[in-house]
Amino acid sequence: MVKFEFEDKEYCLGSWKDIKLSVYVQYIEKLLPKRPEAIVKVFQAEEMEQVRLNWSVQEEVSAAEYMCEVVAYFFDIDVTVIKTIMERETLEAAYWGIEFTLLRFPESVDYVGFKVEGVEYLLPSKFMENSTFQEFAECAQYQQALEKVEGGDWLALPDLIAVLARPKGEAFDSTKIKERRELFLKHLTMNDALQVAFFLHRLKQKYTDNLTIYSMLKALENLQVKE
Repeated sequence: MVKFEFEDKEYCLGSWKDIKLSVYVQYIEKLLPKRPEAIVKVFQAEEMEQVRLNWSVQEEVSAAEYMCEVVAYFFDIDVTVIKTIMERETLEAAYWGIEFTLLRFPESVDYVGFKVEGVEYLLPSKFMENSTFQEFAECAQYQQALEKVEGGDWLALPDLIAVLARPKGEAFDSTKIKERRELFLKHLTMNDALQVAFFLHRLKQKYTDNLTIYSMLKALENLQVKE
């Protein structure tokens, strides 16, 4: 959690619930690729504070420039104002607060869906009696998006949510994916996106386990037949 005062206003970022999916996607696209090597080295080090204290003057400058952009983006503050008025101590506290908030991934095993504009969108587990994971896996859109997400491409997550989450009883319709993607980007928080990602991991593991059990039973059956 990060909390600070600046220009007579209080700013707070408590968790992923405070970050819109659209905001994070923009961060991944535009800001994260600009992260300077000085900050990258901090995250790679075992003694993070020691690496931070040993920055050169040039590293201090490049890091501060980036910190200003990130803090300005997440808290909707004019970056010029931050650069000219915000104290360095406040800037660093706000920036590292953001970074460490983004390093925490709380999982809710009971998460089954979300509401957007009064409509409940469910993930497959809540109506698995009418749908199977195999049916979803056979969707080309699902496969493509899943491969990207598993490869670390968070930008594909909105597409994956648009494929999986839909009102109970609604059949898969590829023509709705683009519209749903924009709807979810606008309204969902990153906590929702994270829970969908966790759900996919659990669902895929369950499906894999079931296939393993099925294969073992078939092998046993074949042995019994031979006997």
